[in-house]
Amino acid sequence: MAAQAPLPRAVPIRTADGEIVSGFTSPPDWRDLKQHTGAMAALDVKAILDEQHHRAYGRPWVLGRCYFDELVARRLKPSERVLDLGCGAGRLGVWLIPFLEVGHYYGIDNHFGTLWAFASYECLLHNLFERQPNLMLDDDLRIDRFGVSFDVVLDFNVSVHLPMDKRERLFRDIAGVCTPGARLIMPRKPKVSRTLLPTLGFQLVNRGDVQYPGLEHWPVDPHATDRWYEFRLSEPG
Repeated sequence: MAAQAPLPRAVPIRTADGEIVSGFTSPPDWRDLKQHTGAMAALDVKAILDEQHHRAYGRPWVLGRCYFDELVARRLKPSERVLDLGCGAGRLGVWLIPFLEVGHYYGIDNHFGTLWAFASYECLLHNLFERQPNLMLDDDLRIDRFGVSFDVVLDFNVSVHLPMDKRERLFRDIAGVCTPGARLIMPRKPKVSRTLLPTLGFQLVNRGDVQYPGLEHWPVDPHATDRWYEFRLSEPG
């Protein structure tokens, strides 16, 4: 009997050029979670263990579970390839990765520190190595560099923070990497011209308020409702 390939024991962070971030891979074991030196000394293991990345979003970490529950209610399928724009430290990703088929989660962000928390701590904590998530570090969010087509694209408050020219470019790129019938899901109205998304082939199919039970008790920002927008890419012809 042929020997089976070893199961993955780390999650790499790749760049848009396909290279693994130099000198980095997530630790395969808790004993290997150590403070970096040299150029990566700013990656603070104490901050990771204190889960400071859980408090960097403005609203509670549990919101990722709220997002996930709503996506499942919207008939997200394990077989779909999902692009998580601005995936950060994995607030949503830690729920999506075990739900989706192996290798079907793709997260991209422009901040290495949060991606490092995602790969080195959250993936280790939730035993996600074998699910083979795909993480990319890129300032320009060049999503086409993943080299795959997506069935669902999640833009959870990413495009709204980009300058208008980069925002419009991102939506054009999204249209270029989506399969026919793919969905683009956002928790707020896209800040682009009314004609851009229809011109790209995206039609609004669902709009409505989504409530996050319990978040009204959050003392910092008791914002427990978003208005979600769901677009679908038209079939050719």
